[in-house]
Amino acid sequence: MNMRNDHTAAPRIIDSVIRTADGRTRSHRIYVPASLPAHPAPLLVALHGGMGSNLQFERSSGFDLLAERFGFIVVYPNGVGRGPDDGRFRTWNAGICCGPAVRMRVDDVGHVRQLIAAVEAQFPIDRTRVFAAGHSNGGLMAYRLACELSDRIVAVGIQSGGLGVSGCAPTHPVSVLHVHGTADPNVPIGGGIGSNSIARVSFPSAEWSTRTIAAAMGCDDRPIVEHDPTNPDLEIRTRRNTATLAEVRLVAVRGAGHGWMGSTVARGRPRGRPLLTTPASTSTFDTSSAIVQFLLSHPRRA
Repeated sequence: MNMRNDHTAAPRIIDSVIRTADGRTRSHRIYVPASLPAHPAPLLVALHGGMGSNLQFERSSGFDLLAERFGFIVVYPNGVGRGPDDGRFRTWNAGICCGPAVRMRVDDVGHVRQLIAAVEAQFPIDRTRVFAAGHSNGGLMAYRLACELSDRIVAVGIQSGGLGVSGCAPTHPVSVLHVHGTADPNVPIGGGIGSNSIARVSFPSAEWSTRTIAAAMGCDDRPIVEHDPTNPDLEIRTRRNTATLAEVRLVAVRGAGHGWMGSTVARGRPRGRPLLTTPASTSTFDTSSAIVQFLLSHPRRA
């Protein structure tokens, strides 16, 4: 993993829009770190939770800080919402959920494909390291990308999401890291409708989601179960494809809730009542760092 810390340069933040094939104007923010390597850089597509926003997820995830440390570009797109600028109740069409995006049958897979191409037109991107990460509804969307955009997406990192589409049939292997709190009241780790759910969707369990997508990736059905000696709250279940080196890993965090875990930056609840986003978890587990390290260690193999 190469890093370059050139403190004479400054990071770049680019707020922009693209016109999608379905006639929508979609907004996004690109974070280009000062530590961008001279060679083509990895790209992370960061997907906010339901009723959140790209700026809210930028703050709560802390991915910008990790982009500086490891030298990758982050693009934070906005989901589709209500109002003249789609500014309210933003969601992703992740299959079974959520909100306006599902009701309007928004082509969010096509949007992400177009967004990746737009970033590649501006910056040299390493196509073997194009990743997605998401929280909640954004995590469900990342699962959908693993199934339906596997020619572009190499690995995904998810917290508090699940597999919300049927017939997952990727054309390329995609590695998956799924982090889930055992006390999540919005998207229960065991599946069903959470006690704090606003979407009122019966979600699949984290175990079913990882087992199903692991089968689609050709991984072993029987997981390797481990416990982190430095954190007794973690149970780690990994399924591997030894031929392609794809991995599907579930990290259950005992006692953790729905909020994004581990961010060291401002955590406040975004304006409005989040559909699937709650204040940050008190867990000591750092989802952001775990996702970035997993993604960067799972490039696409030749």
